[in-house]
Amino acid sequence: MYHVNRSGTRADVEIQRQYFADVVQAAGRANAEMNPRAAFGEAVSRNGLGNPFSFFSILLDNVAQQCADEVEDKWLDQLGGVDIYTFGHCWTISMHQRTD
Repeated sequence: MYHVNRSGTRADVEIQRQYFADVVQAAGRANAEMNPRAAFGEAVSRNGLGNPFSFFSILLDNVAQQCADEVEDKWLDQLGGVDIYTFGHCWTISMHQRTD
């Protein structure tokens, strides 16, 4: 499962490819289910209407968190660092999907 203390193997690469495919699929689902109303309501409750950038930040973080929650559930016991890096992977891939 972990290869911090050794060189990675082909099997490690295949596992990582499967994980990445799951991130891409979960990010696509999270983007499709994006809920701007919920993010706007959350932004208003946190910051009032004084910071318009908070809405967009909350919206993007919510999408990444939905993706991460889905992926982490599957991979937490199979791949080291999933709990540390998945949110960032999801944030990056979901952003790429929206701008590609």
